[in-house]
Amino acid sequence: MQEDARFYCHEPGFMYKRARKTPGLGNEKNVTLAFGNLISIYARQGFRTHEAVRYLQRSGMWDDLAEYYRRRGVDSGQFRQIVEQKLIERRLVGKAA
Repeated sequence: MQEDARFYCHEPGFMYKRARKTPGLGNEKNVTLAFGNLISIYARQGFRTHEAVRYLQRSGMWDDLAEYYRRRGVDSGQFRQIVEQKLIERRLVGKAA
């Protein structure tokens, strides 16, 4: 269970409030971990590259994933190659078994 932050040196008149994260910012680690997990599942199920990309596009994380790679200068063709390579790696290393 997660609790709200507590401040003991409280300044009267100052309201402490948690700021909400903007989608795609500050959650890169979560996005890459989820991407890796999905690729492993897709490899295990024998998905081909175009199928994996299609399912990723329909996932709730697509906007964050696309923005993550866009910020790194990766275009759609390069992204397909990344997905293809990761599927192959997981099949060869046995993470898809």
